[in-house]
Amino acid sequence: MPQHALTLNAPADRALSLWFEPWGEGYALPAGAAAELHANSRLPGEL
Repeated sequence: MPQHALTLNAPADRALSLWFEPWGEGYALPAGAAAELHANSRLPGEL
């Protein structure tokens, strides 16, 4: 099963807004914070 990981870093001076589909949920990563996203799929691809 293909897996992919991506690290996102919010700018030091503002939040980073994320939108997750297909759920339609928004999330704000606080200024200066980092988040690591992990995905698994039956098909290869990227985040």
